[in-house]
Amino acid sequence: MTLSLGDVLHRALGFIALYALSALLLSGCHSKIEGVRLELLASITIDENGLDDAMGREVTLDELVLGVEMVELIACEPGAVSRVLGMLRPTRALAYHGGPATPTTYAHHTTLDLLRQGERAFGDASDAESDSGFSPPANRYCAVFLRLGEFTARGFVSEERLEISIDSLRLDLFLELDEPGVLDEVHPNAELLYHLDVGALIRHLELRSALSEVAHRRELDEGIRKSSSVRWREPDVNAP
Repeated sequence: MTLSLGDVLHRALGFIALYALSALLLSGCHSKIEGVRLELLASITIDENGLDDAMGREVTLDELVLGVEMVELIACEPGAVSRVLGMLRPTRALAYHGGPATPTTYAHHTTLDLLRQGERAFGDASDAESDSGFSPPANRYCAVFLRLGEFTARGFVSEERLEISIDSLRLDLFLELDEPGVLDEVHPNAELLYHLDVGALIRHLELRSALSEVAHRRELDEGIRKSSSVRWREPDVNAP
């Protein structure tokens, strides 16, 4: 059967429409809304009464640094959170196979000074123009992936010198939000805080330089995971 030019065009347009609909469904019906903005903040807590490790030894730190390679939002899609949690428990987090090209990913390297208590914007401290946020699709988000990079700790445990230097932890954290975060036309701006409790981290560790060695890394990984959390909040409109 010979098709006319009109038939060919009609079928081609139908295929294009079907492809566009499939792409929309596979994307979870996410929509891009102008003006939607998520600011990323690090929130660091340090015990005012000093630090002690898992052995009860006094810890004095001159440097404590953690690198974050990427932050990815996880939408509240049916079964998504439980499926990922099932993959990650009870062992160390599996490698995350997402990529920096996705619209829900903030992929700028960030170096966190864990000795600076309080909140501060994400971004590379060496770059004065570093962007501390991005514009993900409007959606409801229930969890966050963080890929962690370098870890450095220098100081003293009792009177013993401490030197830990790890180029890349290769540790991925999956952290659930207590309440879903919403970005839409009604809530176009929000803040996501990555909180790390330094006291809880140090108390979990038998702090020693051997933590730099691969054989002893599980303890450090677990300490970081247990002392980390994320929180979503509405921005303070009265803030200067």
